[in-house]
Amino acid sequence: MKPAGAGASPLLRATLFALLSTASFACTGLSVRALTLAGIPTLESAFFRGAISLAMTAPWLMQAGFAGIRTTMPVRHFLRSAANGAGMVLWFAGLGMLALGDALALQFTMPLWVVLAAALFLGEKVDAMRIGVLALGFAGVLIVVRPGAGGETGGIGALLVLGGAAFYALNTIMMKPMSRTESPAAMVFHLNVWYVPAFGACLPFVWVTPGWEHVLWLALLGIAGASAHFFLTRALALADASYVSPFEFLKLPIGAGLAFLLFGDVSDLWTWVGAAVIFAAGMLNARHEGTRQRRAGGDGA
Repeated sequence: MKPAGAGASPLLRATLFALLSTASFACTGLSVRALTLAGIPTLESAFFRGAISLAMTAPWLMQAGFAGIRTTMPVRHFLRSAANGAGMVLWFAGLGMLALGDALALQFTMPLWVVLAAALFLGEKVDAMRIGVLALGFAGVLIVVRPGAGGETGGIGALLVLGGAAFYALNTIMMKPMSRTESPAAMVFHLNVWYVPAFGACLPFVWVTPGWEHVLWLALLGIAGASAHFFLTRALALADASYVSPFEFLKLPIGAGLAFLLFGDVSDLWTWVGAAVIFAAGMLNARHEGTRQRRAGGDGA
């Protein structure tokens, strides 16, 4: 007998993995929102998110052995882990102050921060198209936040989520040059091995003993967080990023719908309009980057 899905086309399997990744990312945000509303501190949630992910990848890392995780870039790994940890804490803290739909809409800015960070730290050229994409994306942010409107999204929560997206972008651009020489096992191990103990050291100062219902949310947070990246990697191995990327937008209706049912979170029409503008900017940038890389490859052929 063939395994389930073995006869499915690569595109169909890519679609399935993309949907599973999107649902997992939405469940991550949902878990953090539930834990924050229940009074579980941000650092505690972030610790369990990283610790569970590290435990899930432990068998693979053990198989890779010491040679697989050895590195000649300890400082860069530390900085990348610090950026990822800072992004996680800011994102989690923002989720405690915003409706999940609003937070997810603002998180769509991450690819735009990557463009800015790559220009600042990697010296990548910012052409007219990139400037236009950035302007469009941050116009979308203004639509979501609406400064002066007096809404919840205009406060500190929006700044925390945007800051989290910016730090995640730093993590992303640091991956690019490091992945040329570092093994996948080293990238995963050193990402978690720095910030997880750091968050653990903070636990005595913020610890709140979780109830059984909170333990379930913490487990979902760790499992969904690790699974989201696994499913996304599988999807990208089966289809181009231009096909997989649009599924990211489904995080918004999935997350907002579940948050409405569980917590009564409501995102207004402007959040959806702004999210669509931000997401469109990200897709335009991805298309522009793909075209630019194909041209560069053709010139070098």
